Amino acid sequence: MKSNITKNHLALALIIGSVWGFGEVALGVGLKACAHLVSGSLMTGVALFFITCSWVASRNYFVPILVVFIASLFKLFDAVLLSLPVM
Repeated sequence: MKSNITKNHLALALIIGSVWGFGEVALGVGLKACAHLVSGSLMTGVALFFITCSWVASRNYFVPILVVFIASLFKLFDAVLLSLPVM
């Protein structure tokens, strides 16, 4: 396993993190209206899927960490959109 991160790894992390983040925003807005009790369960499955995809595509331990960081920024933006408390 390589410990250095390349531009390809950064691009991969940015793409996967952005897709995951936008997916979380869309699911959050959509599930708020109809199924807010199961939204955590669905989003946990989505999170595990994207973390696994980033690991399989890169085989670098830093890429899934970066993907989680990027998606968490989108999740904070989602909380602001839905007028939820951030802290």
